[in-house]
Amino acid sequence: MGKTVKFSPRRSHKISGRFSYFQARATVNLTTVAGRDKLPPRREPYYLTLMQGCALGFRKMSSDRAGAWVARYTNSETRKSHKRALGVFDHLVPSERFVAAKAAADAWFEHLGAGGGAQVVTVKVACESYVKHIRDCGQVAARVDCLHLAA
Repeated sequence: MGKTVKFSPRRSHKISGRFSYFQARATVNLTTVAGRDKLPPRREPYYLTLMQGCALGFRKMSSDRAGAWVARYTNSETRKSHKRALGVFDHLVPSERFVAAKAAADAWFEHLGAGGGAQVVTVKVACESYVKHIRDCGQVAARVDCLHLAA
């Protein structure tokens, strides 16, 4: 019989000659093409933590297509996660995709750190918000007609 060990979610446990459901988390290498090619396809992205609360993910849906990159920010106070699709970066050679994805993720994290929002805002919504702000401030002279935005 196998040795019973104390539960730790980051260790493999050999109980009665079988591994438990809590297997060791596999270390993935997203920085190299060879490391990404070795990953089995799955719906959930493989994440690499860049700093506390900030991670860069790689989603490999099939073995014959380039994977997509995603950034994930987790608020340390609320523990709420926000994700942003960064793209495939298939216009670059595979060896340059990690650097480009990391730069895009860093730009988004910097935007969030400067007080920016995680939600995606369309031009129409931004213009309508601006018009509402102008009207609320009483600046009638700077009137903008929202009906032209819908056209």
